[in-house]
Amino acid sequence: MSSATRVDMNATRNLIGGLQIVNEGDGPTDHLSLRQRELDRLWRYYRCTNYDGRKYDWDGRENLDHLEHEAFAMQGTTPPGYYDAGGATTPLKFRKPTAPYYLGRVIPDRFTGMLFGRKRRPRVTVDDPKTEDWLIGFAQATRFWAQWIKARTFGGGMGTVCVGFAFRKGKPSVEVHDPRWCFPEFSDRSTHELRKLEKRYQYPDEVKNGDGEWETKWFWYRRVIDAQTDTVWPRVPVEGNQEPVWTQYPHNTATHGLGEVPAVWIQNQPVDDDIDGDPDCHGIYPQIEEIDALWSQAGRGTKANCDPTLEINSNLEFEEGLRKGSENAIQVEIGGKVGYLEMNGAGIETAMGLAEKLEEKALTVARCVLDRNEGGVARSPDEVDHNYSAMIDQADILREQYGELGIQRLLEKVLRAAHKMMVGSIDRGLRVVGEPEPNPKLVRQKIQLPKRKQIVDEENGTFEYVERELGDGEQVELVWPDYFTPSSTEIAAVVDAAGKAKTMYGLLDLEHAVGAVASYFHVENVAALVKRLKDDQAAQQQAQQAMMGGYPPPGTF
Repeated sequence: MSSATRVDMNATRNLIGGLQIVNEGDGPTDHLSLRQRELDRLWRYYRCTNYDGRKYDWDGRENLDHLEHEAFAMQGTTPPGYYDAGGATTPLKFRKPTAPYYLGRVIPDRFTGMLFGRKRRPRVTVDDPKTEDWLIGFAQATRFWAQWIKARTFGGGMGTVCVGFAFRKGKPSVEVHDPRWCFPEFSDRSTHELRKLEKRYQYPDEVKNGDGEWETKWFWYRRVIDAQTDTVWPRVPVEGNQEPVWTQYPHNTATHGLGEVPAVWIQNQPVDDDIDGDPDCHGIYPQIEEIDALWSQAGRGTKANCDPTLEINSNLEFEEGLRKGSENAIQVEIGGKVGYLEMNGAGIETAMGLAEKLEEKALTVARCVLDRNEGGVARSPDEVDHNYSAMIDQADILREQYGELGIQRLLEKVLRAAHKMMVGSIDRGLRVVGEPEPNPKLVRQKIQLPKRKQIVDEENGTFEYVERELGDGEQVELVWPDYFTPSSTEIAAVVDAAGKAKTMYGLLDLEHAVGAVASYFHVENVAALVKRLKDDQAAQQQAQQAMMGGYPPPGTF
């Protein structure tokens, strides 16, 4: 578009005011708040749908979805009405790119892998071996780490996520709540401790009308969780823009009686005194769209150059539909010339070079490093630390947000809830169900977890499965591994140093020595391993003592 094009901003604003921008989950009514619309806009960058609403594609033609595109491709012609020449005058900025890079998805996935990849996720430790083993079973039953990958995806894409848990008929579950549909109330805004959480959205469903025909109807889903109850309205008809009278519709209320909301609210990157934090791509969304535009324009120029324009320098008149190609000839007068106009590609190379520069700047702002050393020379640990220093610093912030402020707080709530529910002392294992009058019931509850595999005889390799027991532990801590997998030489050096620090110099006890090397061998329950090593050591001492006639081995005292 020419820089001399006249623009009437007042007319533009009036037009925008009359438009209804469709957002995911908006339903038939315009019920989304400004906060929800902004979160939905950010989420579209991760879902690679941020250009789906554009009317024109990069060539100025009307944008078609994949079904329309396939239908027209099969017919071989474009029906009238699906091509609007006015699209050619629409600025490129408002068209749908044909070759988007979608950096808004690449960056969050990169940080998610840095936090919750199989070798990078934290190890959960508790001040009690039984409790630690019980949490391992809880993680298995709830697919705990897979849920946190999902949570990190929401948080990295939109800046916020909410993660909760529930026990339904003794079965535990971890729930990740889409922040677009959540309305939190905080008892403490500084810590984002929840007093109440409301979740609501509209969804379509096909139902039969009075004539027996299927038609699409819209319904509300609403859920309200507070410190005592969890109430769900699963299917409430949407009737205009009016708020439903919720008490008139069927709903289910479960009394958990935990005294706190069984969920945690997490900001991806902290923003003081705000509901939502910053997403991973905060500050680089304009660069993302510019990169997509440059790659699309470079692709358009390349394709156009593959079918160059025919140039004829002649005084002769030619009929329309001039045939070109190696099997056809064009006759011109003496001195006339026929050739093709082809560009030298400098513009394409400039566009691609600028796109790469913008990508480099965007990654610098996001503090993200994309590993492009595939197949290259192996780098030393010092080189890796230097190249990834900015990304590691950012990942450390995310570890604090999702670890200590997310996982740790959630598991502490899980333990408090389990202590109230499970069989144990009277004040913990019993719950009153029903009203105090006239016939209250005391119910002991049991949480169903996978059994633990226990070796019975190491020589024969026999084992059995035993029930997990919940101990009295309450203090949860996270031990994060190194970001990058160490070499076998590095592992051997750490093991050797830990062994010497314990046996030769007495600087470490057994617990700290095992903890120093546990992450290298993917040990989940350090306390159980320490106990087993102590039992083995005691058994060996008893065997040596028996061989020496009941005397303790030398050096015992």
